[in-house]
Amino acid sequence: MSVCVCYCLCVCEGAGVDPMMSMLALSCQRRDLSTVELLLLHGACDADLSIMVSAVASDDTQVIGVLLSRQHAYADTKFGVNKAVLLSVQSRHAEEPRTSSQSVSSLPAIMIDWRALKLRRLMESWLSQACLAYLRMSLASSMPSWLLLLNKSAYLITRIDVSENHLTSLPSMLFSLPSLRILIAAGNQVSVRCRAMVFCILIVVYWC
Repeated sequence: MSVCVCYCLCVCEGAGVDPMMSMLALSCQRRDLSTVELLLLHGACDADLSIMVSAVASDDTQVIGVLLSRQHAYADTKFGVNKAVLLSVQSRHAEEPRTSSQSVSSLPAIMIDWRALKLRRLMESWLSQACLAYLRMSLASSMPSWLLLLNKSAYLITRIDVSENHLTSLPSMLFSLPSLRILIAAGNQVSVRCRAMVFCILIVVYWC
């Protein structure tokens, strides 16, 4: 892979193209996910969405997942996580020292902003992957092991914006995320039945 990277740098420099961008595109094309993650971690980005469009067109769910996991996940400073549910989940993991309400409160609320990314579908694994990437960045070594072992990182999501994509449905798991407060899915081709489910879940969220 180092030979490919060096070759790419030489070609890009001669053509006046951003080497980081070209390396990211090449790594995605070759499905070298570890290099893709490394490049994104060090500042590479898919600014014009050309790489995302290509990955969506080829239905490369792994590349899409990595691109989404390293971009567009942020701390939500308006809403907090559902402490009661997180404490209940953690208590089922006997090997972990019992978490206090205060320590659960320190877990970051996460907002997912995937607006206008040309997505044709939304996968549960993408949401979990994005949350884990954000947690590793923000908590580092202090990340609770039970979140990893029980695969509950998505329980920290408080807001999701997937508007202006090409979605025709939404995964059912969205409607069971205990901390979710806002879900925006306007500008898609979501079915009437799915829109009714969204309406019902938002009523529950805002009245509980």
